[in-house]
Amino acid sequence: MKRVFILMVFTIMAIGASAQVTYNVRAGIGGMDVKSDDYVYNFYNKNSVETIFSYGVMAQANIPFNKYGKFSFSPTVLFLTDMDYEELYIPLLLGYKIGIGHKKLFFPKIGASLVYADYHESLLGITTDLAFELNHLVVGVFGCYSLNCDYGSCIFATIGYKF
Repeated sequence: MKRVFILMVFTIMAIGASAQVTYNVRAGIGGMDVKSDDYVYNFYNKNSVETIFSYGVMAQANIPFNKYGKFSFSPTVLFLTDMDYEELYIPLLLGYKIGIGHKKLFFPKIGASLVYADYHESLLGITTDLAFELNHLVVGVFGCYSLNCDYGSCIFATIGYKF
């Protein structure tokens, strides 16, 4: 296990040395779908899922496929909470950089995500991230739709810093 971890660290370092890897950290507010208290009793009732206001923090790496390429791989970690419910999203996104001015980018991304909810369930979803990068400022909209159940979806407005 220790050898695998060391190999992964050296691989990530090699990718970072050969490409223009960027990182960003963002915070945001929005809504997420969660099970309500009566979900167990009303399994087929759509009213047993409620959308709640919550906030979250997000960390993302943008790894281009080549040095000056427009396509990139963006592994992300997103933690959402409203103090009663917590969800951890781990999306693996593919993105395309579109220049809209000097040091300004529109950076849409889409991919699959794994969601771990505090009610001890793992969910699979489709995730999209529409980000605008203005120098070091990153402003975006992040959304996730759960494929295997009727809760676990979210939409967030985010703002952060690009390193």
